[in-house]
Parts: sequence; structure tokens; C-alpha cells
Amino acid sequence: MQFFKGFLLSIGVMAGCASAFAPSTASLALRQSSRSASACSPVMLSSGEQFPADVAAQLGIKGKSAVVYFYPSDGSPGCTKEATAFNAALPEFKKLNVEVVGVRSEKTAKADFEEQYSQRMVKDTNDEMRKKLGIKNDLFGVLPGRETFVVGKDGKVELVFNNQLKPEQHVEEALKAAQSLSASAPSGFSLPKISLPF
Repeated sequence: MQFFKGFLLSIGVMAGCASAFAPSTASLALRQSSRSASACSPVMLSSGEQFPADVAAQLGIKGKSAVVYFYPSDGSPGCTKEATAFNAALPEFKKLNVEVVGVRSEKTAKADFEEQYSQRMVKDTNDEMRKKLGIKNDLFGVLPGRETFVVGKDGKVELVFNNQLKPEQHVEEALKAAQSLSASAPSGFSLPKISLPF
């Protein structure tokens, strides 16, 4: 019985320690409705805000519509699923004139991983871009965050999506946002307005 009480006490202490490091629910207020609450981390950048111009320039997307997805590591199972799913959807994004860029840490980059995919992959030196965008680590700070941004030609963020555990859902959400971005874009042709005298 004494062992059982000690065991329960240990579990209670561990749970208390874990909750001491977990952010309060108030600080986890999500600013994007499509984010999953189960695997989210708070994000500094949200929909409607301007994507930082210096990061857009680094990524080569300034003045372009783009999907930028940050993932933890080349070759891991989840990251491979995400990159493969983005690659499969690349023709859809191209029809919408939306560029797809995958971003990973320079430390975890592998040339043979990058060579398997048609989309452009960029290395984030010292995680500078992650820091500028406020991408937090997931799973108690152990794993770099998995975050996807859809950015319009004007630099406005259309979507911020974060879910570490569902990598393929990033593609689905990005495609929906890219389609709505494309639907709201002007066609480039408009008739001149003429006022008639009668």
C-alpha cells in the first residue's frame, strides 16, 4: 500500500511539473481558426498581417503568391509525408500560380532528401527565419515547429497553420487558402468605365 501511495504521489508531482512548463490556456489563444488545438504552439504572425519582407526576399517569394512550409527535419517520417504530399499537389499549386517552398534547419538538411522533390527547398541558417516569424518548438520544446504560411503577392498572410502530428493536413489547408487567394485575385482584365450622356 505504501508503494502504491508513493507511486501516485510521483505521478502527481510529474503532472504538476509538466503543467508548470505548459503555457496557460489564455496564452494559447489561437488567432487562426483552422489551427488544430491538439498540437499547436502560439505563433507571432497571423492571418491578415504582412509577411516580413526580408524573409520573403530570402525565400525568393517577394511579389509572388506562395506557400512556405517549415518542417523539422529532412528524412523523418512526418517530414517525408509532408514533402511528398506537397510534391503530389504541386501541379494544383502551379495552376493557381502559387509557388511552394519547403524550409528546414541547415543542421538537419540532407542533399539526397531535397533531390527527391520538385518544389524548392531552402535551408534556414541558424533558424533565423523561424525566429523572425516566431515559430515555436513543439512537444515541450524538443521538436522544431511544423508551420505553414500562405502568402499573397502583396505580402499579406492568408493562412497560418500549425499541426505537428498531421503533416499532410498542411497541404490540404494550404491548397484551400491558395484557391481562395486565387479566386479573390483580380483577373488582370477589366473593361473601361464609360459614362453615357443619357
